[in-house]
Amino acid sequence: RGASKVIRPAHASVANATGVAIAKVSGSVDTIVSTGTETLEACLLQAAKQARKAAVEAGAIPDTVSIIELESLPLGYMPGNTVRIRAKAAGTLSTCLSPDQESKVMTSAISEKAKNRVVSPYLDLPTKKRGYLDQSH
Repeated sequence: RGASKVIRPAHASVANATGVAIAKVSGSVDTIVSTGTETLEACLLQAAKQARKAAVEAGAIPDTVSIIELESLPLGYMPGNTVRIRAKAAGTLSTCLSPDQESKVMTSAISEKAKNRVVSPYLDLPTKKRGYLDQSH
């Protein structure tokens, strides 16, 4: 029954701290826009700019921030040319955080637990996030 032997590395208690120390800082944007007045490219650029700003506010060094995800999904069930745009930027964590940035980093880490929750644009109730191809209920 169970494991006959448990192997615990010498510094197992600090493994998570090592992962956090080398991780990138990210910022993301998930928005729904109508492309009636602006082009899709302009909306994508705006979302990318907002994601970069969010990464810097979370503590990333501005010169190291790059866009790691940028996608658009047309919403056929919405009126007009409505598109969902998601953008994510990531960069190297600054070692000199201001108190305001440190607070935002901590808030971001705490809210990471809520990552799999999204708010429906049609209701004020949270709904469980599903993958694009996930049709299970």
